[in-house]
Amino acid sequence: MTRERLDLLRGRLMDEARRAACDPVHPVPHDLALILDRALEAASARADLCLASCAAAEWAGGEPEEGLPGAVAALLMDAALMCHLTLPGFSLELPVEALWPEHGEASAILAGDALLPAAFGYLASNCGLHSARLAAAASSLFSRGILPGFSAELALRDRKSDLAERENAWRLHAGGLARFASEAGAVLAGAGADDVDRAAMTGLTLGRAFDLAFMPGCPSRQGSTKSQREKEAQSMLAELRESLSGNPRAGLFLAIMDGIGSSPGGGDLFARG
Repeated sequence: MTRERLDLLRGRLMDEARRAACDPVHPVPHDLALILDRALEAASARADLCLASCAAAEWAGGEPEEGLPGAVAALLMDAALMCHLTLPGFSLELPVEALWPEHGEASAILAGDALLPAAFGYLASNCGLHSARLAAAASSLFSRGILPGFSAELALRDRKSDLAERENAWRLHAGGLARFASEAGAVLAGAGADDVDRAAMTGLTLGRAFDLAFMPGCPSRQGSTKSQREKEAQSMLAELRESLSGNPRAGLFLAIMDGIGSSPGGGDLFARG
């Protein structure tokens, strides 16, 4: 039943994200609308991470649907980021389809540039009293975490560096999107400060485990074998699952973990046992 609910939430997430990207009140040109839709379709491979917002809302005592605005914003931001990071100059192996081979590099850049403010605008318009807080959190995620992290990755790519330096670069961006989504879900469900922090840490662990397994092209991960990354990811997920076990409101978090394990390319990475 939990898995079925997650599937329904994913459908609602994709529908709402498309409406947010192509606002019918202020429609974008048809050609750009097609590219934005393709960008969201490509990012749907990581939609379950965005649904950590709904999982956190349930975990915090609310209804999963209360977390949908956070999930939508996370998906828009992820789609924007992937439009840019899959361009040839980045040379990163990412688990999404690149737009530029079909639509051109300029169109991929424009799509990313359009999706990011769409995410901020969506948060500002759909989160009630929490709008300013979550829009600020999303902006901070990009300006102080994700973009500096990938910038550091690029700086390290062509020169030798010690392990600590590479790990620090990776940790700036790894898991950040799922951390934001989980924090947003808890906030939208009315959680107190301590529970919001715990939700954010749950999302961060979930996101970093996913990144370890599915983003091996990042320079900081080069030199570590696939089996080493999988072992580290399994350890992180095992600890997280143990911390959530026995909590009747953690079902969606557990379903997300199971779904990542059974997704294309994921195999049985996060399977129990």
